[in-house]
Amino acid sequence: MAMDMKELMMEKGDQIALGAAVLLLVGYAAYAFGISSDADLTALDAQVKQADQKIKTNPAPAREKVDYSATSKPWGAESAEKPSGQRSYVSMFKAKIVPNVKGSVGPIKPVLRDKYLTTPAMGAPETELGQVKVKWTDSKVPPGEEAATITEYELFRQEAGKGWTSLTKVKARDFTDSTVEPKKKYAYKVKCRTKDKLKDGMKQESEFSQVVEATVPSGVAIIYIGGSPQAAAITVRKFIGGQWKEHKYAAVMPKNEERNQTGDIGKIEREKDPDTGKNVEVDYKTGFVLNEIKKDRFKFKRMERRSKIVNGQLETEDVEIEAERDRMKLLYTNDDGKPAELWMADEKEEENK
Repeated sequence: MAMDMKELMMEKGDQIALGAAVLLLVGYAAYAFGISSDADLTALDAQVKQADQKIKTNPAPAREKVDYSATSKPWGAESAEKPSGQRSYVSMFKAKIVPNVKGSVGPIKPVLRDKYLTTPAMGAPETELGQVKVKWTDSKVPPGEEAATITEYELFRQEAGKGWTSLTKVKARDFTDSTVEPKKKYAYKVKCRTKDKLKDGMKQESEFSQVVEATVPSGVAIIYIGGSPQAAAITVRKFIGGQWKEHKYAAVMPKNEERNQTGDIGKIEREKDPDTGKNVEVDYKTGFVLNEIKKDRFKFKRMERRSKIVNGQLETEDVEIEAERDRMKLLYTNDDGKPAELWMADEKEEENK
């Protein structure tokens, strides 16, 4: 019973207090003003009801709840304040006091994942006169792994009959080797390195890629400039002493045993040495033999611009068409002893290969 009364007072206390105040007001008014008639009592009752209505329509503001969070006050014993009055405060847990706790400063650093280093994959080499171009790609990492950042690639080369040597260190994924010699065979392989933290058991240097091989073309190039059926004007370009040199010949005669013409393309020339200033012999002999010079129909492709009317508008387009014309041609024996031919050079036309 006592508990019910306590709960009643906690829930209806404001209304009970208001009713008691009204009764006291009525009694005091009757005593102070000497109310004796029903009319006076009726007027007083109306005033009381009017005052009661104002109280109900303009209630007192709700009491603020105490903020027990650690963001508004230091988390300590003094923060656990009890509300005013006789209502008790019940805590669901006992606060643990940790002195001198500091909040985090700056952004939270993400957890870094260990990286995965793959082995490069070599592509097919490209050979030209006096050089070999090699290229490679980065292999894909397994699903769910993050690729490591490559800091450098190291390219290795092997000449036929010799051991492997380090050729260069680069950051790009290709390299042109211009230190090769004509008609020689070379092999290449590459590996990469990183400074990233890698998965357990992985080294910061990859395994070697697969090996690719390339054979350098002949160290002689013949450029046919022009001439007549009796003699050809050509340029001999030859790999000599680790570098390319060239010499122009205004008249190279075709092979003719009756006239004692050997048909040799190129010969030993005397040239001034830039270091010593003295004339020295330079061997431009090629092993090529000029057999015949003749006129023939050279087939090539060229671009032609054509115009047409489309929907009342003039439109143009470039069309590749086949063409042919007379041009001088060399028939010769190359340095492997095989027959070959070479058309007179013309930069404006492209050969139909």
